[in-house]
Amino acid sequence: MPVIECKDCKECMLRRDGICPVPGEGDLDANVMFVGRDPGETENRFGRPFVGASGKFLREEIELNFAKKDIFITNMVKCHTMNNMGPLEDQILSCFKILESEITSVLPNVIVALGKTVSDYLISNPNYIYNVDIRKKQMFDINGKEFEVNILGYDFIVIPMYHPSPRNFDKYELIRNGIREISETYGTNAGTNEKEIERNEEIEEEGKNSME
Repeated sequence: MPVIECKDCKECMLRRDGICPVPGEGDLDANVMFVGRDPGETENRFGRPFVGASGKFLREEIELNFAKKDIFITNMVKCHTMNNMGPLEDQILSCFKILESEITSVLPNVIVALGKTVSDYLISNPNYIYNVDIRKKQMFDINGKEFEVNILGYDFIVIPMYHPSPRNFDKYELIRNGIREISETYGTNAGTNEKEIERNEEIEEEGKNSME
């Protein structure tokens, strides 16, 4: 399993320096996989992906739009890079086979690539069969678009999306709308979820009480 591979990995300096790896988490039959670049300091401390500042917004939007069984969340690189400097290419390549193992284990209908670096490696990877080279494109050119990619013999839809970092606060509405659109197309609840149903029931009940 990917988690075991992640724990046992000694492929690059990040792991050899003793940094705790952060494996992906979620349903192994998920329809949608969200992939970030690498864990932050909070993720490193708790050993879970997207539980820091970026994750708070992302998880809230996912919870509002998807059933829990729809989602798997992970990172391209499993170890935290000190001072959030970002992983080097050799570190990405060393770790990439673990991401590929997660992808081919879960086999999601769609992969959401969070940020430009992840989008480049998943959509225009020289080792994959792809239709469009996005490496020289800007993030605003590709955000929310669907790209067909064959990864290790499996066909996937990959959708680039702005990373939910607080630094991209001005893009939050784009991210919010993008998650909603993906939910409506690929979520098992077709855009309705338990929280929305519960919220609608509360509004309806409040309306009845105000009429009494």
